Amino acid sequence: MKYKSQTLKSINSRLFNSLVIVVLLVFASGSVYAADDKKTHNKAQQELNKGNFEQAEVLYQEILSKDGKDLKAHIGLGLVYLKKRNLSGAFEIGIKALELDKKNARVRAIVGTALLRSGYIERAIEQLVYSLQLNQRDDLALAASAEIDLYESRTSDAYGKLKLATDIRPSEGDYWLVLARAASRQELFKEASEALRQFLQNSPKTDIDRRARIEGVIKFYTYLGNTHLYQIRGKSSSIPLDIKLRRPYLEVKVNGKETLKFVIDTGAGLCVISPEAAAKIGVKEIARGGEARAVGGDGAFQIIYGLIDEMQLGDIKVSLIPTYIRKVHTLSSSNPEVVADGYLGLSLLGNFLMTMDYKANQLQLVLPEEEKAKELVSNPPANSTVVPFRTTESGLISVESKINDEVMLNFIFDSGATSSVISHDIVDTQKWQ
Repeated sequence: MKYKSQTLKSINSRLFNSLVIVVLLVFASGSVYAADDKKTHNKAQQELNKGNFEQAEVLYQEILSKDGKDLKAHIGLGLVYLKKRNLSGAFEIGIKALELDKKNARVRAIVGTALLRSGYIERAIEQLVYSLQLNQRDDLALAASAEIDLYESRTSDAYGKLKLATDIRPSEGDYWLVLARAASRQELFKEASEALRQFLQNSPKTDIDRRARIEGVIKFYTYLGNTHLYQIRGKSSSIPLDIKLRRPYLEVKVNGKETLKFVIDTGAGLCVISPEAAAKIGVKEIARGGEARAVGGDGAFQIIYGLIDEMQLGDIKVSLIPTYIRKVHTLSSSNPEVVADGYLGLSLLGNFLMTMDYKANQLQLVLPEEEKAKELVSNPPANSTVVPFRTTESGLISVESKINDEVMLNFIFDSGATSSVISHDIVDTQKWQ
């Protein structure tokens, strides 16, 4: 019996030691996996910071293939998709992350930002407000909320949020870019130029043309300094329009020298003047950098900035108007009636309450503080339709329109366009043929 007892003890001891070894191996294996995941997380974050979004996406997908409940990887992948403008991907990964943690401020911010960039403003606001209720210092929610403030002309509110967002995360280049827009709208050009320098310092070096454009803007803002633009003399004016091929043309006396023909173009931010017209009136190049997209010609133009001393719009004179100097494409170069010297953009026209009467061929400009303007806003003409609008990050007019009584889309209100346009992506998504 004694021998049997000793044998049982020996067997039990060996089993216990084996169990300990197995448990230790399991723990050791788990530690190795955890260490590997941490390394992969760190590597993915580094690639994201460098702007290597494809590599970052692969690494986050690798983590999620091993652990589909890794919230940190969901958040990282959502940020990658936002950077890549894969908005549906950012939204979908954000919804999956909310199943893991409904009260995560960063996840709400990712979902809200994806909705915002997709044009679903009201739904975006709900997510961003909730995010900031959960964490009032979530920098992504602050920056996205500031974009909405800019859309709805609350520039000072946007400026305050962006100052906080850049303070919380100064390494995020995109925040500095939006801060520059908010500062420039308040004519804080020196601060705007510094914000753009911070953008260049903290953004990936991969987008060469975009960086060239920013360099050009910095030079232009540095030249402007604390200049007060669009100085207006006169309160209201009624000016004849010339409608040709569904485009509104206006004759404008420029720099007190020449009367030039401009298209009224609400689809343009800055004014545009052709090199030939610029030479006539003495507008010189101030700065240049990169290329911008344009309709007509080869689809792009080199960005060259100038400054027009004065434009006379009927009884109104406006001084110090920034402009692009570039070739102006016309609808028919063989018809001199539709050859334009430039475009009047919203940066100029937005200073007035503007009425274009296509039937009467008349343009009316009134300063917003005038009683005539206030009366028109409070008592619009009979049989008129009032359509609310927002402004885009570039200051263009964005109008919500429902298509087929079911799909709500955002359109740019563009008086310089001769036909309506809808993106291929929307057509494909809605399966319209």
